[in-house]
Amino acid sequence: MSNLPSTYNLAKLSRANIEYQLIIPEKIKSNITIVFLYGLVCNNRHWEYQLDFFLENGFRILLHNYRYHYGSKAIDGSIEKNLNFENIANDAEELIEHLGINNVFYIGHSMGVNVSLELIRRGKFNVIGQCLISGNPLDPKDTMFGSNKSHEIIPLLKKAYESKPFFFKKLWVSAYRFPIVRKVVLHGGFNPEMVSDEFVEFYLKKIGELGPEVFFQLLDEMGVQSIISYLPKVEIPTLIMGGDKDTIAPISSQLIFNNLIPDSDFYLVKDGSHVPQADFPQSVNQKIYNFIDSLKE
Repeated sequence: MSNLPSTYNLAKLSRANIEYQLIIPEKIKSNITIVFLYGLVCNNRHWEYQLDFFLENGFRILLHNYRYHYGSKAIDGSIEKNLNFENIANDAEELIEHLGINNVFYIGHSMGVNVSLELIRRGKFNVIGQCLISGNPLDPKDTMFGSNKSHEIIPLLKKAYESKPFFFKKLWVSAYRFPIVRKVVLHGGFNPEMVSDEFVEFYLKKIGELGPEVFFQLLDEMGVQSIISYLPKVEIPTLIMGGDKDTIAPISSQLIFNNLIPDSDFYLVKDGSHVPQADFPQSVNQKIYNFIDSLKE
């Protein structure tokens, strides 16, 4: 049975109301709480196989939805002014403090890597370590699908959205209904031999619940965060992970993390896509578990 929550609690924080679920295993075997951080316009189902594994191994797990994602809302202000990594990290810090969590291990995927690094840069908690999966230390538009054409395409999509918002949103919300769209997404972002059409359909449905403005805003934020200059200053144990078939955040991006973060470990997922934790959960889970276990020594 999946441990994915069907409902969330709501934490009323100083600048946002944030959905969360703190999941406690039947038998606690570790004092570490794993905080999962999903990617750009993603959702917590991307961690479905990790939840079951780490709960069985006795870890507490914290899931939450970022501000402007699903039922999480900023208290005031516009997306343009309030949806950035500083505020997302501030919400996560407040939530962790609100729940009385002490020892954390971050696992970030894609944009969640940016969130994890922002949290570590702020240095507020006792962070045991982090796992960075399929992140990009550069502007993603520089490398997506093997070129920098996204620098031209994304502004065109923005312009289309601004000129015809009703029709753009209608397509955005209903994209999951079209088999051809699901097929393109499956082959572009996942390993089609390992991930089902149903998983992709669910993913696209959840994207439809988020406005296009969330996508555009956070993609821009990823381009201006400048995390690359911080990487040599990272002092906590870090495991970097990426798939050799990732067309969104290529393996060269993972090697930049590995080269610049001192004493970091690197795990290449053979035939892994941009979402290797869904492609090959058993090997990914075991590698993360072994890495956490090694930190006890």
